[in-house]
Amino acid sequence: MTGIRKVSFDLSEGSVQAMGMGRPRLPAVARDRVKKGNTGEPPAACEFSVILVGPKFQGNIGLIARLMKNFGVSDYRLVNGPELKSQAWKRAMHGRDVLAAAKAFKTLDEALKDIDYIVGTSGISSRHDRKHLRNYVRPPEFAKRIRRISGRVGLLFGRENYGLSVEELAKCDLLVHIPTNPEYPILNISHAVAIVLYELFQPKARVHVPKKASGFEKEVVNRKFTELLELVDYPAHKRANTEIMFRRILGRAVLSEWEFFTLMGVFSKTILKVKNKK
Repeated sequence: MTGIRKVSFDLSEGSVQAMGMGRPRLPAVARDRVKKGNTGEPPAACEFSVILVGPKFQGNIGLIARLMKNFGVSDYRLVNGPELKSQAWKRAMHGRDVLAAAKAFKTLDEALKDIDYIVGTSGISSRHDRKHLRNYVRPPEFAKRIRRISGRVGLLFGRENYGLSVEELAKCDLLVHIPTNPEYPILNISHAVAIVLYELFQPKARVHVPKKASGFEKEVVNRKFTELLELVDYPAHKRANTEIMFRRILGRAVLSEWEFFTLMGVFSKTILKVKNKK
């Protein structure tokens, strides 16, 4: 694929998958620094990756590289994307270096392996609190919350024709929805990327960022929650939806490392007591 380098990972040691802990994401080093000076760049302690899942149109791929250059984001990932052709390079304009450095992945799990916090985007929202899969926040609220994150944040954008699948949405820690005219609610993918990156780019005051729980640590909590559901014989037909609900609660909470250890202590003692009674 022209201008794209293929990336592969070894999951044999230290990986979540090797431990049977769910989706394969390795623990990432927390980044507690805050950018100094008034450079015009977002002073967040997190780093962003734009991830396109199954993109089809060359123009959109190129335009998004240009947008990323506009807003100071350089990590571009294409999952199961097409071979880059002239239209993509033309649309990229001064963002051709971003496009040239884009990484190609065959599966979404590979693209998410070093991501600490997964943010999905959807043109469809839920009007019911019980439908946790599509409960969402709007871009300004998302931009405010994400300032509390340390680590790498993956921004997932779905296919031009039908977006992200149910399985892909279930992997997300948080869902962002851009409100539009209900008569024609679906935005072009490049427009959606522009709105999200614009909100993230807005200058914010420098703040101290405490060390947050890593992607690996959040997966451990989610795994303990699943184990607890099984031990208390939680209804099987409700389990998947409840697990998604809990994952989204953790995503909105933005756990600190201290909160992670506290939750783990509660879950571990609860699970031990339930097992002793059986």
